[in-house]
Amino acid sequence: MPEQLYNVVVSQPSQLFTLARSFKANANGKIYIGKIDTDPVNPENQIPVYLEREDGTHVQVQQPIVINSAGYPVYNGQIAKFVTVQGHSMAVYDAYGSQQFYYPNVLKYDPDRLRQQLASHAAGNGDELVAVKQPIENSKERTVHDWLADIITAKDGANIIADGINNDAVGINALLPVLSDLQRELILVPGVYLINDDITIDIPVTFQPGAIIKPRNGAQVTFNAEIMAGNYHIFDTEDDFYASPVAAPSVKIAKGGVKPEWFGAKTVSSYDEISTSINCSHAFMKAWRATTGEYTANVTSSYRQSEYMHSYIELSAGKYRMDKEVFLGHTDFTPTTVRYNKNGGGVIGKGAGLSVLVFTDSEYAGNAFFSAVDMSGDMHEFRSFKCTFYCPSKVGDERYESKVGAMMLFSTIDSLTTTDIWASGAKFVVPDPSGFGRGGVGVQFDSVVDHYFSNILVEHCAHGCAFSSSISTGVNVKGFRNTLSDLSFGNMIPAWPDIISQNTKNIISIYGVESKSNFNSPITFGTNDNNVSINGVVVDGRYESSSNVVTKLIITFATGGGCSGNISGCVDNVLYGLINDGGSSQAGRPGGTLHLDFVVNNVTGSTSSENAVVVLDKTDSSVIMNLSINGTTFPAIINRTSQLKSYLNISNMNLTSPVSGFRPIISKGGNILMISINITDTTTATDIAYVENSTLILPSLMITPVISVAKGIGGVVKTNQLIDY
Repeated sequence: MPEQLYNVVVSQPSQLFTLARSFKANANGKIYIGKIDTDPVNPENQIPVYLEREDGTHVQVQQPIVINSAGYPVYNGQIAKFVTVQGHSMAVYDAYGSQQFYYPNVLKYDPDRLRQQLASHAAGNGDELVAVKQPIENSKERTVHDWLADIITAKDGANIIADGINNDAVGINALLPVLSDLQRELILVPGVYLINDDITIDIPVTFQPGAIIKPRNGAQVTFNAEIMAGNYHIFDTEDDFYASPVAAPSVKIAKGGVKPEWFGAKTVSSYDEISTSINCSHAFMKAWRATTGEYTANVTSSYRQSEYMHSYIELSAGKYRMDKEVFLGHTDFTPTTVRYNKNGGGVIGKGAGLSVLVFTDSEYAGNAFFSAVDMSGDMHEFRSFKCTFYCPSKVGDERYESKVGAMMLFSTIDSLTTTDIWASGAKFVVPDPSGFGRGGVGVQFDSVVDHYFSNILVEHCAHGCAFSSSISTGVNVKGFRNTLSDLSFGNMIPAWPDIISQNTKNIISIYGVESKSNFNSPITFGTNDNNVSINGVVVDGRYESSSNVVTKLIITFATGGGCSGNISGCVDNVLYGLINDGGSSQAGRPGGTLHLDFVVNNVTGSTSSENAVVVLDKTDSSVIMNLSINGTTFPAIINRTSQLKSYLNISNMNLTSPVSGFRPIISKGGNILMISINITDTTTATDIAYVENSTLILPSLMITPVISVAKGIGGVVKTNQLIDY
């Protein structure tokens, strides 16, 4: 029998037992104690009443209890303390047997059982007995039970310990359908949840800081709904996607942003902190493979597609140290070629200058530090982050100059957007057999179609942004202090075929190309077939914060390069002019004319060889040109093509020792049709043109200080006639 608690005092709610209609003591009255809401006079309803002695012991007494003449209950004539073990009814009678008072329930609670009820989990007990009301206006009264039920956490589920030792998968799997029926989320409070069995979670999940899912023994945790977690560690996995690139991931996330921090990555704020920060490459790859799921959709025997298409990597603000390259896509070549393709998704940061992947391997000379390859299906989005190189163990400029082929490579992708992308630090150049410098690419697009881009900035690289075998449309390509080009056409990564062998057509439309302090040529064509529309070209060829001009030519053609379409813009400060189709390349071609529309200011260079602002050497080149020149030491045009049509406006021409004399136009083969000529502020010109083995057709009306033409062998000069209607 449990220990009794004698803690209910038998007394009237007033200090004395008095009569009902007067304050006189109820002398010689009697007290009856019984069950709640019963008549205690009936012996069947009476409960035990105890006398409490001075030593604290108790002895049961008979009823009724007698009231002395002073109004106090007595035992054997002595005032005594009477108690029971429970709530009770009380009837008080006077000396004549008349009822003075009746209390159906002296106490509203049962003291001896209150502790038990509060500790009980049974319905109606425990926190259901405790009231709560929020200290705000218009709040309502609730029980603590109802209030706590607003938030149900994982640890409220049976068999969920979160100690990192016991398997919590069984408990979580049992809790999930309950939460789903209640339309609740899964809340993981701090603790390590060891998962030894597969779990599929179809409801939203919230990770509080300190809550970590730890899959082991081949278990997979699949999230099919939103994950809510900050930039902190929530997954402890043993996956190694460098050793096993296409292995099934331990964590799979079907929807939304996936943060590298969830897998252990941490950012820093400055390059000085890179040397002591942690390597985030493995965490990045784990995050990426969480977005792919398994490669299970077999399109063909050699083509496998990702399980998911609606999740992506979400970068935080800060610098991630990356000691290894990252590859978003994979191809097995043995025993047969199998491509593993990502359908949808991508990488999204906080801003090109805010989310930065800092690669540190100074000896890595592979294709790219950041490779996104083999992607098709839904739209793939890459935006608002930067890839750069910084090696903390190097000194001087070597800290910022890598040997990698490209900082970023996007290859074999359809349905692609690249926005607010910044790359820097690829400068190592390898000459290919044709002598063309390859490597050091900022951003390389290869075999991408259905591609839109905007705001691509490349600085301190050899080649800036390059396109190969692509169909792309976009705006704003910016280059700063690149050594070979800002905008290239051809795959400039050394591992790809030589430039002269790259024959697949580029179809590219760009509005807005900005070049500053380029040391060679802002626009370079490599592949044999490029059909382009490039408008809004802006070039300042001066060195950074200097008046020294470093940019050589605006448009050049590498061995194998060729181009048709249209290019237009404005140029300030260049050494040798606008365009030269030297080598085996050509500017335009029969059936594919190149239209040029440029304003060129300040051509300042000098050379002992023949040169002009526009040099067209190829017979098959086909160009229509609207050219304005303000300030040049070279002739305007040297032409050998059979198809050149030009509008020409020249001011401030100061020819210095030209090879073919002091003439703005030099034609040494082919044909030139001049639509208009306007030449002012030019005192050094002796003739308007020199013609040799070619035909020059001049406009009937010209504004020029000289109109004479010097003719060499085979030179023919004609004019258009004005017909007066």
